[in-house]
Amino acid sequence: MNADRAAVRELYAKMFDALNEEDGTSELRQRRATFAFHMSDCATDIEELHRLASDPTGVDADANASRFYGLMFHLLPHLRAAFRALEGHECPDPFLEAEQQPLTPVGATA
Repeated sequence: MNADRAAVRELYAKMFDALNEEDGTSELRQRRATFAFHMSDCATDIEELHRLASDPTGVDADANASRFYGLMFHLLPHLRAAFRALEGHECPDPFLEAEQQPLTPVGATA
């Protein structure tokens, strides 16, 4: 990660504060610390995904597939945990119902 990890963690802590009203509870302070940790811990993964997507024709998909899988495996649980800390509950999955429906292949007509 290019930025100082402590500075990135503090940025995310401030974002948490902007999205939550301080109530003086230790539970909210713990959620703030948890949110900042998870967001800062996956910041390099987000940068790496951006790097891959920034030059899609210049990236060898076969050579980067395992790295991509590792990024997803590390990133997604961190994002879910960060959301849980931010909101105090699990992140709803708006795609779950849609995934139960058959997909129309790209280029197919209905």
